[in-house]
Amino acid sequence: MLIITFAVFANTAVGVRFSRIERRASHEELTEITTFDEGVVIGWRYFSLPFDAEISTDDIRVSHNGALMNLNQAENQNILYDSIMVYNPVNQCWDFTTDLEPGKAYIVYVLTSDDITLSAVGAYTDGSGPITLQRGWNYFGLPTTEQIPISTLRFSCEEKGIENLGIHGAHGILVNKYNFWHLTNTNNPYYESIDLDNDVIVPGDVYCIYCYRDGVEVSFAPVFK
Repeated sequence: MLIITFAVFANTAVGVRFSRIERRASHEELTEITTFDEGVVIGWRYFSLPFDAEISTDDIRVSHNGALMNLNQAENQNILYDSIMVYNPVNQCWDFTTDLEPGKAYIVYVLTSDDITLSAVGAYTDGSGPITLQRGWNYFGLPTTEQIPISTLRFSCEEKGIENLGIHGAHGILVNKYNFWHLTNTNNPYYESIDLDNDVIVPGDVYCIYCYRDGVEVSFAPVFK
């Protein structure tokens, strides 16, 4: 099994993207997952599912220069590799997978600097959480089409009887707020520092945070005031 780890940290900007349901000429109903912007260098791209449903790699469609294709066809056209990897928080590594779940982080290797959109066959809806973190580094996304203010995230741990702590209250107990990063897909890719009080979770993007305990749940809906 191929294990790939990353340890690159930097600051950069990222555009906001939203998931949407659309119909293509193929008559497949598609829900957008994410878009890799034009001009980004060839390399790894992070993404997560911005909806509350499990899919397989067979369900993924790639849109490139007006053409719609599956992953295998995209590899044959030298657009991206058809293998997808998922972050394994238990072993702290990336594993190949054919099954994709909401809340988890994925990477794919892109072979072009053109604009590429990943979509899933079917119409899917937002999730309501929570997602679960494990001890150590966690890479994750939130299954929602709405931007979620980081200041409204709530962290809980049933084992410790801790419920609904904000990011500042959870710091040092459940997570490390200083090790909370946004993984952008600009220039292969970079870790962007986060303004905990003003930044938002972007649909389809990936974030990482260091967690001190197993079974920490992150709630993001309904939005807490």
